[in-house]
Amino acid sequence: MASVALVGCAQEVAGDEVEQSIVDAMTEQQVTLESVDCPEALPAELDAAIVCEVSVIGVNDLGAPVDRIRVGVTAIEGEEVRYRLEPLAEGASHEGAGAGDGDG
Repeated sequence: MASVALVGCAQEVAGDEVEQSIVDAMTEQQVTLESVDCPEALPAELDAAIVCEVSVIGVNDLGAPVDRIRVGVTAIEGEEVRYRLEPLAEGASHEGAGAGDGDG
């Protein structure tokens, strides 16, 4: 869906920063979110991932109802952490999500 870069501390990107980047990326896709909840910080480790819960307002253009976004680190450049946002359809498995787990 989207690649995002944030400057965070060398250890992690705070959950509220990840939440805001999800809102910003979804807004660019013309999707309005009612809520976003990232239960933890995103570790600044290559291939680390977390899953955030989202609530989409109205009809969306994502092709299926989405209730979560998987956030996976794709690169670390100094203090900048780059990560990819992957919408997960309702009921879809999020295998591989979790700190330190790879995409496969």
